[in-house]
Amino acid sequence: MDLHGCYSDWITPHVYYTGVAADEVVEIAREAARCVSVGYMVKSVATTGAYNHAGVNGIPGILLKEAIAIFSLMTMLSYIRRMLSMY
Repeated sequence: MDLHGCYSDWITPHVYYTGVAADEVVEIAREAARCVSVGYMVKSVATTGAYNHAGVNGIPGILLKEAIAIFSLMTMLSYIRRMLSMY
């Protein structure tokens, strides 16, 4: 999970998930992205960067933009539990 924060009012919170990987890895990443309450979810076509590199190597990954605005501690713990239960 890659968390990006920004304090700009013009950036809408959104999530990217690994899209270049084995089908099962992409599906797990997409399910993890669905755990986040944001308006936009994007399937990445990149292979560089931490979460995409993880996907290429069989590890589902997501990147959250505006992560600071999205998560409370309880939300983060709930997300981590759900992500781990997928394995």
